[in-house]
Amino acid sequence: MWLRHCVLCQRRQKRWCCRICWQSIQPYTAHSKPSWSLQLEPEGFPCISYAPYTGNIQQLIYLMKYHQIKGLAREMGTALGAWYQVHWPLPDAIVPI
Repeated sequence: MWLRHCVLCQRRQKRWCCRICWQSIQPYTAHSKPSWSLQLEPEGFPCISYAPYTGNIQQLIYLMKYHQIKGLAREMGTALGAWYQVHWPLPDAIVPI
């Protein structure tokens, strides 16, 4: 497999975002749910965010959306799916924003 560079720190490795940069992102848990997510549940549809929209997660989302890095989108989707299964009940639908 060809090595690439981490899109954040430029370390050479196999992933689009290296483990060190990904682990620097502090995801929410069921116990640290942000207060705004409770405010957006008037119809019983919870809104959840993986992590605060700052720092590395903000950069990764920007690169994925505006530079159309499909491999990065797959990596982030896989990580988000694994996180979601551990911390939240199964949803009826997931709507990306």
